[in-house]
Amino acid sequence: MKRTLQVVAVTAVIFAIIALVVAIRGTSSRDAASTIVTGTTLGSPNVVYLVDGSASSASLTYSTPTGESQVDVMLPLTNKQGDAGFTFTFEPGSTLYLSAQNDGDAGAVTCHIWVDGVQVSENTGDGGYQIATCQGTS
Repeated sequence: MKRTLQVVAVTAVIFAIIALVVAIRGTSSRDAASTIVTGTTLGSPNVVYLVDGSASSASLTYSTPTGESQVDVMLPLTNKQGDAGFTFTFEPGSTLYLSAQNDGDAGAVTCHIWVDGVQVSENTGDGGYQIATCQGTS
């Protein structure tokens, strides 16, 4: 009986260590995915849309893995977690599109599309209500 309790205790400690290692690895993976330069997940390209410039706000239209979205944002563009840009995982060969229209009568907007850490498109619209359009392929 004493031997059985020892085996159960050792097994419980081993499982606790494994759970801790898995939890630590999961946290570091989530932190790495929130950076601008991202790696590939399961062979699908990670795409980051960035918008910045001297304008204070812009109206965006952009492609997503499930369709198209439109949103008004303050610049520079950040996601809900406060990280730069919007990040998506697209199927390889998908068409990427990002359009940013300056909402004010002065300033500039610049759009950027990054695929797996490589910038594939950048464009600037300088002046009131100007549009910057970026396109690429994942």
